[in-house]
Amino acid sequence: MSSSHPPPPPPPDSADALWGTARALFLKIDDAHAAKDAALQDAAALHASLVEHPRDDPDLDKWEQLVAAYRASLACVRDEITHLEATQDTIGKLYLAVYPDSAHAQAILAARRGAAAGGGDRAAAKNTSKKLQADTKRAQPKFPPIQFGINSNVTVRARIVDDMGVVTYPWIWAIVRDVRDGFYEVEDVEDKRNLNVTEEDIIPLPPSNYPEFPVGSIVMACYPETTAFYKGIVVATPKKVGNYHIQFEDDDGTPYRVIPKNSVTQYLPEKIDRRP
Repeated sequence: MSSSHPPPPPPPDSADALWGTARALFLKIDDAHAAKDAALQDAAALHASLVEHPRDDPDLDKWEQLVAAYRASLACVRDEITHLEATQDTIGKLYLAVYPDSAHAQAILAARRGAAAGGGDRAAAKNTSKKLQADTKRAQPKFPPIQFGINSNVTVRARIVDDMGVVTYPWIWAIVRDVRDGFYEVEDVEDKRNLNVTEEDIIPLPPSNYPEFPVGSIVMACYPETTAFYKGIVVATPKKVGNYHIQFEDDDGTPYRVIPKNSVTQYLPEKIDRRP
């Protein structure tokens, strides 16, 4: 007599298990969003009725209900944020499981190594982010424009859609291959695929004789072991230490990363902050 047993569950870090976790989290995000909308609708209805109520005879019970409805909506927002952060962490693990050699996966690994080296100090990370934000608000020096053309190294805003339909717009390293009708054909240096972009999605990398970005400058720099560019601040220049020392935004409190001179370029908010 033979007995059948259910198959064992997949390992928790397998792609199947992680995808199941991500799907469950997305459903939780949808539920929290729907609950928030319902609470806001209740609040709107209460508010409308209170506006019509005589001011000399306030309905305090309804005012308390209105406060409770807004509190309920805020609780739903907090739940959305919690589930979203968990989803992002799960998708990061999925990248590592499914595309271990991709630039995104390497950036995740590099960030984790940086967190381990820095002891994962959340307070330091918060202070680093605040410092960079404060420095960003300061007036930045003006730098000469960088000319570029065929075969120039550039960073471009790419539109990436993964197998799960998640769309991101990273700034990646590319080389200009052709220009026609206002569009630039560029080649991704990592996977050699061609992209068509406009000049608004291009920031050229500076030539070897370009002036150094002084300490305190906000720049775009290629994160170590990746071909992706991120916002950072110069804390030391090649003239002093041979390479740039760049403090990246949201880098888990890491004081700086050593970045080659040819991997640092201008931070142009009119392009970077533009909605894709």
